[in-house]
Amino acid sequence: MAKENPQEKRPVGSIFREAREAKRLSYEVVHEATKIPMDVLKAIEEGYTIRTMSLFYLKAFKKKYAEYLDINIADVVEDYRPETLPKPIRDDSYELLQKRLKMIFTRDRQQQIVKVVGAIIVLLFLVKIVGCLVGGAKDRGEKAAKVSRETKSSIPKVEPKPVAAVKPAAPVPVSRPASAPAQEEAAQAPSVNSQLVNLFVKARKTCWLRVKVDGNLVFQATLLEGASEAWHADKEIEISGKNIHGLDFELNGKVLPGLGRSERDARRVVVTRKGLSVRQ
Repeated sequence: MAKENPQEKRPVGSIFREAREAKRLSYEVVHEATKIPMDVLKAIEEGYTIRTMSLFYLKAFKKKYAEYLDINIADVVEDYRPETLPKPIRDDSYELLQKRLKMIFTRDRQQQIVKVVGAIIVLLFLVKIVGCLVGGAKDRGEKAAKVSRETKSSIPKVEPKPVAAVKPAAPVPVSRPASAPAQEEAAQAPSVNSQLVNLFVKARKTCWLRVKVDGNLVFQATLLEGASEAWHADKEIEISGKNIHGLDFELNGKVLPGLGRSERDARRVVVTRKGLSVRQ
């Protein structure tokens, strides 16, 4: 008659406790290594159950505890069935795939595929080159147009300024020796009607003028520096404005003396056949 194995009668909890004590492990060490809660470890060794834990989780903890202590899981877990792997099946699919590929892709077909792929690659390369050329030409055209616009906008527009008509200055009389004949001096003198007031002015400075000839307004504008004007009157010519002292006067071919320092602020002068007079 076969003897009973004494290990089969031993409680499951004592198996865990003896194995743990044999390795001199504490609950804290087992907990840190397996992450099994402390109360679950004590419940497994003392043989009581935890109401809040299902049997599924308890069995899983027992299996993990047994693996950690190198205990035969079948001795401590009821209804434990070791996993059996199926026998390896001979895989001939790779060889079969190679045979099928050889049947499909014959040498002639491989050459055709290579030609088609090569033609597609060349076509894509040509399309890429054409696109780059077209894009480059477009960019160059846009840059040239932009440069042209910037150049045009950077050139300042020069508006023509009105230039006052400049009349030649009357010839300055030159002193002749006493022996020169009077007929020669009379021939070289300018022909001026002494019965009229013939006034010629030239601006040494830019000034604003308002001119009346015999009471009629004939000029009202700015006379630029270096510009000149001439007026003719029967009786008088009245000139008013700013910077009158910056004018050079010539009456009937004779240069008149300029305004003195006391007359620099004069705003109105009157010219007659007798000469120039300042009036307030």
